[in-house]
Amino acid sequence: MEGRYLVCEVDPLAGKMSRHLPCPLVMRKFLLIPIFLVFLLDGCASRKEFVSLQYDVNRLRRQVVHLGNDIRSESDKKIARVDGDLKESIGPVRKNQADINARLDSLQAKLQSLKGKIEECRYLLGQQTKENASLKKRYESELEKRLLILEGFFISEGTPSSGNKPTEGKSPGEEKGKAKSKKPTSKELYSRAYDDFKKGDIKAARIGFRKYLRLFPNTDYSDNAQYWLGEFFFVEKKYKEAILEFDEVIRKYPKGNKVPPALLKQGLAFYRLGDKTSAKLILQKVVKKYPRSNQAKIARKELKKLPDM
Repeated sequence: MEGRYLVCEVDPLAGKMSRHLPCPLVMRKFLLIPIFLVFLLDGCASRKEFVSLQYDVNRLRRQVVHLGNDIRSESDKKIARVDGDLKESIGPVRKNQADINARLDSLQAKLQSLKGKIEECRYLLGQQTKENASLKKRYESELEKRLLILEGFFISEGTPSSGNKPTEGKSPGEEKGKAKSKKPTSKELYSRAYDDFKKGDIKAARIGFRKYLRLFPNTDYSDNAQYWLGEFFFVEKKYKEAILEFDEVIRKYPKGNKVPPALLKQGLAFYRLGDKTSAKLILQKVVKKYPRSNQAKIARKELKKLPDM
């Protein structure tokens, strides 16, 4: 194969060989030639020629060694130069890569922080939504109660009162009780419960009016107190209880000024319970018995909503 053998030419004038050096891979095999030449020239060459040939072989050997050293040195230099160039060219790339990695890490940290804030905002928004819904429901309930209370005032106060204030001394033993202890008068007790009702404190007003009816069952304002007890249940949408309390007004105080509003609210309570037959009968009674009252006007409007029977 090409490159496996040494090609030599002998100069007849100088008695030396001119040479074409092989590639570095076959230089070591070239060193075997002197042995081959010794056997070849043995017995046919003179001593002088042998010495000259030996000299040339040694010189060639040194040249091969020097050439190998030069090649290795040059190769090392080229490798070092390439390595240096590579390092020099890769250095900025590595720096840029490090900068990019650092920025990516920073962005990742910011992203995680942003996600945490988003989750926190979602949680707070959910809590706020729940609170708003609760407040809205509570507000609507309170507003409805207020409207119903105002409706109760409108319905009940449309009929002339039997007196601007509770009549003093109507309850047996009231004056006697005053002398023994500082108990509230009928006027004070009714006014206190009535003020609680106007403020919207139904619980306190209910307690006050029941106490008033227990201590003063037959004053000018006893029917008023009984009527407001029915209104409390109506405001709370406890329509069955409201019907019973309004019936107490009609039964115990048939000549009082709270009978028309009590009848009207009874009819409205039956209507809201779904008993349209009873509601219609009671509303018709209000219109027939008290045709010029405010309660009759309201009853006529409500009757238009009911189907003919």
